[in-house]
Amino acid sequence: MIYLAHEMTQGTTSKLAARAPAGGTCGTKPCWKALGTKGYDYKDGDLTPDGLLKVTLKAGDTGKAQVSVKGKGPNLPDGALPPTTPVTVQLQATTGQCWTATFGTAPTSDAGQFKAKSD
Repeated sequence: MIYLAHEMTQGTTSKLAARAPAGGTCGTKPCWKALGTKGYDYKDGDLTPDGLLKVTLKAGDTGKAQVSVKGKGPNLPDGALPPTTPVTVQLQATTGQCWTATFGTAPTSDAGQFKAKSD
């Protein structure tokens, strides 16, 4: 699951959850592809089940690893974009592993995108 949480009003947060299933197939191929020892890519041109187009996970030392998530279309949960800062993005595996990035500065965002670098 990919979680996007952002502060809506003082003291409250909103959460968006989107799935990139581990065993999913996209057409006739697996959605997830290993990038050797460098990480993983998820690609789903059909944008199912939750509008995620691409997820890239790149391994690295603390502060150097990267997570990139792209989604679009009507399958994205309602009210997801544009978020207000601060934004916390979490990628959680079914094993319980969790990767987190926090975005405290203003992102580039509009009704259809969120683009920023984490703090």
